[in-house]
Amino acid sequence: MSRACLLALVVVLTTAALAGAVEPAYVLGPEDVLAVVVLRHPEISRDLVMVLADGTIDYPMAGKITAGGLTTTELAAKIEQGLAVELRKPEVTVTVTQPRTQRIYVDGQVAQGGVLNWKPGWRVSEALAAAGGLSIKPERCKTTVFRVGRDPIPVDLVAIFMQQDPAADLPLQPGDSLHVAANTITVYVTGNVTQNGAFEVLVGSTTRQAIAAAGGVPTTASPEQAYIMRGTQKIPVDLYRVLEQGDNSADVVLQPGDVIHVPENRDNIAVFGHIQKPGYFTIRPTDHLTVSQAIAQAGGTTENAASSNVMLIREQGGQSVTITVDLRAILERGEVSKDVEVRAGDRILVPNSPKRTPARMLSDFYGLGMLGRLFLGL
Repeated sequence: MSRACLLALVVVLTTAALAGAVEPAYVLGPEDVLAVVVLRHPEISRDLVMVLADGTIDYPMAGKITAGGLTTTELAAKIEQGLAVELRKPEVTVTVTQPRTQRIYVDGQVAQGGVLNWKPGWRVSEALAAAGGLSIKPERCKTTVFRVGRDPIPVDLVAIFMQQDPAADLPLQPGDSLHVAANTITVYVTGNVTQNGAFEVLVGSTTRQAIAAAGGVPTTASPEQAYIMRGTQKIPVDLYRVLEQGDNSADVVLQPGDVIHVPENRDNIAVFGHIQKPGYFTIRPTDHLTVSQAIAQAGGTTENAASSNVMLIREQGGQSVTITVDLRAILERGEVSKDVEVRAGDRILVPNSPKRTPARMLSDFYGLGMLGRLFLGL
């Protein structure tokens, strides 16, 4: 290839490259300062025309014209169209003499929201950093970019900051508004929980998450009798099934302002006599606890216990009824049919001497003054 041909090829390629590198036309917006020249009509030409906050200009003979979002060529055509009512074939040239400051707006759950001077190449992460960073965790944010002429654009901050996904880090344009809202609701937890109060939970959370935020429920609670107050509506929720049995079908999705109440369990049984840890024990309707299980919960019997003559004392119809339970037969011979399911209010006495009759043991029991202790607080 000759030198002349090579030079010609270089010129062609350079010209093509320059043509492909042309930057996009400047888009007008509020606070741009313009010069407008109307050929052959200096009397209506203007050296100082400002694009107003609503994106419009007010031009002689043409009236109010929307300039925001247009290029200078597009605005010139609009002015020509307005002037054509009075002038014959007007020719207009528009020049930007003082570009507006390139700004974006950041507000919501950030340290220092407000107006920021946009910088080329800025993405959501840079704008948030310039605004002092997030004031809440990314997973608790609902973030949106509002851009003129477009539907709101959702932004996934979890993908940006926690998953390090560069594709989620949206490039920003001058005039964008970046809004970071709290994707949480406030609910209240009261009653027999570790901590009463107001709690922020994610939108879509259930009673399980709210109870976890409140520190859980103690053994003295009655979670199966819990309920939600939603305005004047009372919604039962069996938290025993949710928390203890893992039954998510019994859970309830929360709404802002919901009040979750967990009552105290006032149902208990007493286990006294010759056992390791005598005292009162909470029982729930769903427990289906038997005498042998209740004694095991109390640490088991002592060496001197009369396991064959355990007494279950129960109030029925205003009278005390005594049921003898052969704990030895249950534990040593596996005669589970002799076990008895206990109820709230039952009192279990494990006596000492196996040689005493049930009547004598009950008499001794009264004589020791234990009966008052058993029924104390009923």
